[in-house]
Amino acid sequence: METPDHERHEKVYDNTFKLLDDRFRGFFEGSSNVQTGLNAKAKNFYKLVEEGEQELFLGCKAFSKLSFIVRLFMFKTTHGISNVAFNDLLQIFKEMILEAKIPKNYNEAK
Repeated sequence: METPDHERHEKVYDNTFKLLDDRFRGFFEGSSNVQTGLNAKAKNFYKLVEEGEQELFLGCKAFSKLSFIVRLFMFKTTHGISNVAFNDLLQIFKEMILEAKIPKNYNEAK
């Protein structure tokens, strides 16, 4: 039996933070607060995670800003998409969903 779309999206969203936890085990605590006493790189990391926890757009339950960008990077890598084509894809999404928190280009997404 196939998983309903809404359940599949929730799993993708949840898996993004598991991916971060696996990659930065001991560093990422799932906290939404920037912790005091951390070096600049750690503070920047936590800031990015906080920004990534934002809804992609109001009412979006399928993706956070971070999970959307991670999925786009996976798509880019899997299909060998150039940075220029990635920029064009971001532009299409920005035009389609005006209120979405989508990066302007590849470098900003990175």
